[in-house]
Amino acid sequence: ENGAGSENAGAATTDVPPLPDWTALLGANGTAAVAPLVLVLRSDLLRRFPYTLVTAHPAVWTGTPAQGRRTLDPAAAPLQPLFTATLEPDVALFAFALDETTARGHVPTGSSDPVPADPGYFFVLQERPGQPRFGLDSTVPGDGYDTWDDLSWDRPAYLDAGATVPAPTDPGGATWAATSADLAAILLRSPVMYARHADDLLPVTPS
Repeated sequence: ENGAGSENAGAATTDVPPLPDWTALLGANGTAAVAPLVLVLRSDLLRRFPYTLVTAHPAVWTGTPAQGRRTLDPAAAPLQPLFTATLEPDVALFAFALDETTARGHVPTGSSDPVPADPGYFFVLQERPGQPRFGLDSTVPGDGYDTWDDLSWDRPAYLDAGATVPAPTDPGGATWAATSADLAAILLRSPVMYARHADDLLPVTPS
């Protein structure tokens, strides 16, 4: 069994054809038109948060293409990895059905640029939905105490059972220590998502 299924084994949607059809050299029997683009991450992040979702998300221009400003396309579906692998102690690999040109995109260099403008793709790391975190920030944010998300561990008096914690500018309807539901709402951390454009991560193309 190769996991391809009996009805569509060897179709373009499968990783490899059935084993009897492996007639090429080892590693050359895949069905992909191009070799996948592999994102390599070396970080303690995935050891601390092993369920982090890693995807490739289409970009969209936020101004004229010549300005080169891009953001995630909210109307597009992200690409899931074709496969993942880990190398101990801190390396992870995520392969996507993209070639370098598609992932990088193209920012026009002028009106005479013959290459069509293309916003390319972002690589995205985000917390898995349904796995909430509770706690406080490590330090007081520099831009003020606007919501409960800005509450931090470096206010030790707040950890006392009878402490009165001042409400932020926008408490969102929650009151410190009023009920267990209030505290859960206050200590629930906003999910984190980090996006970096492939053009920032891929090697510089020689001119």
